[in-house]
Amino acid sequence: MQIDIKSAVKEVEHLLEAWLPLRLQYDKVLGASIAIIYKGEILYKKGFGYADLEKKIETDENTLYRVGSVSKIFTSAAIFQLAEQKEITITDPVSKYLPWFKGENEKGKLEDITIEELLSHMSGIWGNGNTPHWFTGEFPTTLEPLPSEALVFEPSSEFKYSNYGFAVLGELIATVTGLPYEKYVQTNILHKLGMASTFTDYKDDIAGIANGLGREIPGQEREKYGHYATNAYAPATGFISNVVDLAKYIATFPVSASEEILKNESKQKMIEEPDTYSRGTDKYCLGIEKYEIDGKKIYGHGGGFKGFVSQVSIDADNELGVVVLTNSSKAPVWTYTQSIFQAIYGIAENSSDYLSENKIDTKRYEGIYRNSGEDNVVVRIKDVLISFGINTSSPLFGNNKTILHPISEDVFLLEGGGGFGAKGETVTFSDMKDGLSQRATFAGTPMIRVNQ
Repeated sequence: MQIDIKSAVKEVEHLLEAWLPLRLQYDKVLGASIAIIYKGEILYKKGFGYADLEKKIETDENTLYRVGSVSKIFTSAAIFQLAEQKEITITDPVSKYLPWFKGENEKGKLEDITIEELLSHMSGIWGNGNTPHWFTGEFPTTLEPLPSEALVFEPSSEFKYSNYGFAVLGELIATVTGLPYEKYVQTNILHKLGMASTFTDYKDDIAGIANGLGREIPGQEREKYGHYATNAYAPATGFISNVVDLAKYIATFPVSASEEILKNESKQKMIEEPDTYSRGTDKYCLGIEKYEIDGKKIYGHGGGFKGFVSQVSIDADNELGVVVLTNSSKAPVWTYTQSIFQAIYGIAENSSDYLSENKIDTKRYEGIYRNSGEDNVVVRIKDVLISFGINTSSPLFGNNKTILHPISEDVFLLEGGGGFGAKGETVTFSDMKDGLSQRATFAGTPMIRVNQ
C-alpha cells in the first residue's frame, strides 16, 4: 500500500502544537524538543517549554540536552566500524585488546567476556562500577583496576544492563585506534554527518545546554542539576546533542540509507535479535534496542541523565525517525514517541477517515476545553475535527480519538471514543467571541475554552 508519510507529518505537526504544550505541563516536564525525519529529510523540528525557566529561555530545535544512554549507539557504531576495518572481531574476548580486563570469581572469568557480550549487555559484569558517581557527579577517569567482584553473573547467562560495559568498549576503541575516544568519534561519525552540535562529554565551553530538573518528591522542591563531565563513562552516557543532529544520525541506520557510517552488513548485524533480553516485542540487540509499534519494527535507544530523558527511534523499513529530548527527570518520552509514530501511521494509512465533503471553518472550534473533571483537545486533522483527552497515551490510536461529524451549525455527532465515552451523542459549540467558541457541551457536559 502506498502511503503519504510527508502529508501525514504535516497533520501531526498541527496536532502536536495543539496537544503537547499543555500535556507537558501536566507531565511536569520543563522543556522538550522534537524532530521528525523521513528518508533523510527533517520534516519537523520544534521546541516546547523552557530550557531555563528562571531566565525564561525557551527550547527550540537547537537546544542542547544531556542524552544519557543514547551515547551507546555511537559507541556501538564505532565498534562495528573497527570490525569492518578488520581491526577487531566482535566475538573476540575483550582481554585480547585490554590486558587489564581480567579477574575471576565463582561466576566465571572476566577475560572470557567478549565484545559482543558487552554490546548486548550479556557480559554479566556490574552496571555502574563501585563508585557513587551518579550522585556525586564525580565520574571515574579510569576503569582500572577491575576487581573480581565486578562479575555478577556468569557471562551470557542473564541480561544485565551495564554502563560500565560500554565504558570498557570506549576504552577498547581508544586502545585499538591509538586515538582518544572523543577524537575517533568526532572524525569517523560526527564530522562525516556535519553534527557540529554533538559532543561526547561535557566541557565548560559548551554553550546552550538546557538546565535539568529533578523528579517531583512529595514535600520537596524539585532539584535543579548542574553539569559535569562523565570522563571514562562518556561512551556509555556522556553525550550532549540536539534533535537535529540526532535525527541526522538515526537516519543512517536503515539499510536503504547511506553507508557513510556503517555498511549494510554491519547494520543488519547490530539489529540481530539475541535469545536473551526481551520485554514482549521489545528486545536489546547489539548496542541498539528494538521495539514494535503497530506491527512495525522500530530501532533506537532511550537515555536518562540527572534531569534529562531522551529517546531516538527509527522505523527502518519506512525510514521514518522520531527524536524526543527533554530536560526533566521521569518525562514520559516513550509515550510521546509512540504517540507521534501512531499518529503518522494512523493518518497515512487511514487518510480517508479524515476527509469530508462538509467543509467547515474548523478554526472556530479548535482549542482546549476544560471542566472540573478533564481537559479535552479539539483539533483539525485534514478536513475533520477530532477530540481526545489531554492525558491520553496516544491521541489517534484506537478508541482514544473521537471524530466530530457536523450535523447542523455548531453541532457535531461524536463517533468513536469507546463505549465509556460520549459516542453517538453530540457536542455543541457556543458563546462565540472573536470568531472562536468559548464553550463546548459534550453530551450535556459543558466545558470552557482554555486560553493558553
